[in-house]
Amino acid sequence: MNWKMIYTSAFLLLSGFLLINNSNGRATVANEGNTGAPGDVAIDGRTCQNCHNSASIQVTLDIDVTDLDENPVSTYIPNNTYLVHVTVNPVVGTPSRYGFQLVSEIDSNNESTKSFSNPSSNAKLVNTSNGRQYAEHKVPSDTNVFIVQWTAPELGTGDVTFYSGGNGVNFNEESSGDGAAVASFTLAEEAGAWVVEPANQVTLAVAPNPALESIQLMGGSALDGAYLLRVLDLTGRIAMQQTGFSVSGAFPQPVSVGQLPSGVYLIQLLNGRQTASATFYKL
Repeated sequence: MNWKMIYTSAFLLLSGFLLINNSNGRATVANEGNTGAPGDVAIDGRTCQNCHNSASIQVTLDIDVTDLDENPVSTYIPNNTYLVHVTVNPVVGTPSRYGFQLVSEIDSNNESTKSFSNPSSNAKLVNTSNGRQYAEHKVPSDTNVFIVQWTAPELGTGDVTFYSGGNGVNFNEESSGDGAAVASFTLAEEAGAWVVEPANQVTLAVAPNPALESIQLMGGSALDGAYLLRVLDLTGRIAMQQTGFSVSGAFPQPVSVGQLPSGVYLIQLLNGRQTASATFYKL
């Protein structure tokens, strides 16, 4: 019995089966991402280009983010909702169908934001077993544009990057003759999201003052929720920055200042609705 031939035939049959079933989306079929994003678990960093890479059909990929009125944006306001458009552009050949996959990641830790919603009729949302969320095609799409809503993360999250892979296919139920592309797009957190009018300033107290190793903040319930804390020296340079969460006017965690050189500092606390500040002396 020719075991080599049997194994080869079985492998080819399995490969063909997987290729056909991937038409339902890679996260759906294989529980993985093929966008090229950090954290995708695809073998050897595989993307859709590994299989769909012919010269007969070639495509490019655009990722665009707009507000809900379709106005393009390059920064995000925390907790606001936006539209993400992925467009697969044919540049060589004429694809019969299109597919895509999209993930959004926080740049600082490569974690999926997991905040997609309301996909267009040719797309769906899939959560993989490693805690990531993808948007991808339902079935090979007649149209080359895919849209999904995305809700921005909390204050102080920082830059978020969208990674996508897309393909144009001849719809012969094989990867031969198809083309693919990958792209990424980064949104910075809007600096103005922390700024509030002077009329919305509230009282912030610091103790002990002077301080040696740490300080405790005290403020009213107007500062409840997620906040950004900044410590500035007398030149206006940000000496340290961190985020936290206040409940019922209480700041459960002391702020470590032991690493700061001796001197006078301004401490600011901002939550997008209110701002508070106080000065303290570091021994």
